[in-house]
This record gives sequence, structure tokens and C-alpha cells, in this order.
Amino acid sequence: MSEVMERKTTTARMLYETMTAYIDDHKHSRDVSERWLGSVLEPLLGTISGVMNRGSPNEANRKAVAAFRAAEIEKEIADKRKEIERLERDLKTTAL
Repeated sequence: MSEVMERKTTTARMLYETMTAYIDDHKHSRDVSERWLGSVLEPLLGTISGVMNRGSPNEANRKAVAAFRAAEIEKEIADKRKEIERLERDLKTTAL
């Protein structure tokens, strides 16, 4: 059994469909954990739908996306500052 499985990209639509199927399939499951998981996932369908239909995201989602991007930018800036500091140290040690 040395089969190699290739990882395929998942789109928002595929995620939405998969989650919807899971929720529908387990609404009446005998396993309380699966019913609970479905109830936890169900509110996320609205968020995923907003991502799929980019023209109509609600204000809360727009703010959350903007905050997420701001955090990404802040991390990139911090990483670049560390790199600059490292380069400046290297420059000082190589200066003639």
C-alpha cells in the first residue's frame, strides 16, 4: 500500500458543499459528538457563503477580513525589521 495521494485545492464552494452535506448527514446521528459538531459548523455556512459571494459580505465580515489583513501586514513588517537588523549587523562586521 504505497499509494501516494495528491492534495487538491479546495474552493470555498467545495467547502460549503462538504460542510452542508456533513451537517445534513449527521443531524439525526446517534453520535452526540457528530450532532454537536454539525451544530457548531452550521453558523459558519453564512461566513463561507459571504466569501463565495464577494459582492455581498456583511459589515462584520469586512471588518474581520480587514483586521486579519492588518495583522498579516504587521507580521510582515516585523519580519522585515528583523531582517534589516540582521543585515545591518552583518554590514558592521564586514565594514573595512
